[in-house]
Amino acid sequence: MVVLPPRPPKYDRIWCFLPEEGGDGDAVRVGMLPLGTGLQVDLLTLQSGVWVVRLTAALNPPETLPKFRGMLPPVRGKIFMLTNSLKILRLDFAAANISVIQLPDRVRTANFKFSRGEDVFLVHAEGHLLSMWRLATNGNDTNDWVLVYDNIHVREACDRTENVMVIAVDDTAEFVFLGLEASGVVICMHLRSGVEKVEQVSEMTIPQYMSFVRITPFKMVWPPTFPALY
Repeated sequence: MVVLPPRPPKYDRIWCFLPEEGGDGDAVRVGMLPLGTGLQVDLLTLQSGVWVVRLTAALNPPETLPKFRGMLPPVRGKIFMLTNSLKILRLDFAAANISVIQLPDRVRTANFKFSRGEDVFLVHAEGHLLSMWRLATNGNDTNDWVLVYDNIHVREACDRTENVMVIAVDDTAEFVFLGLEASGVVICMHLRSGVEKVEQVSEMTIPQYMSFVRITPFKMVWPPTFPALY
């Protein structure tokens, strides 16, 4: 078990992630510190048990810095942060700037999740239908969303006449986890094939139960191989 040292004390906000693929260190932290009307953002890596600042950027946000709903792990030197006002802030360490990314025009509610692989993916639900968009991380156009899948029917939701809630999307954007509030079930759906696997997680009807469900997708070799015991 790896025990991380205490977080650096000076930051106003800080997030911890596993390192970006190909990066060094055992973990990555993103720290934010307000500087008047500006913002200092540091990218730190854990090296020999000590947090070391690898990159730093002093930024002037294009608008008053909002509260954050979440942040994606660093990808290609960029960090994507979702605000409570349903906008995405893209922080580019190499260019030392921060820009606002508008959501796709058809995404008008907060019933979506986004994830990052080589690019940023956003999966949105409306009723029993899903749509997915992709945003390239190697370009400069901050609103160049490309529609990947459109109006995918979630059969389990259709059969139960329920709306779906997007809970999580894996980093490869191959699988999405959905919730059905009234039925108390979670659906794992493979987006390309449409195959659905349904798991009952609650037998009781609890208002807003699915809003408390947390899923963190990850891939691993299965079955796992354990070392021999002597």
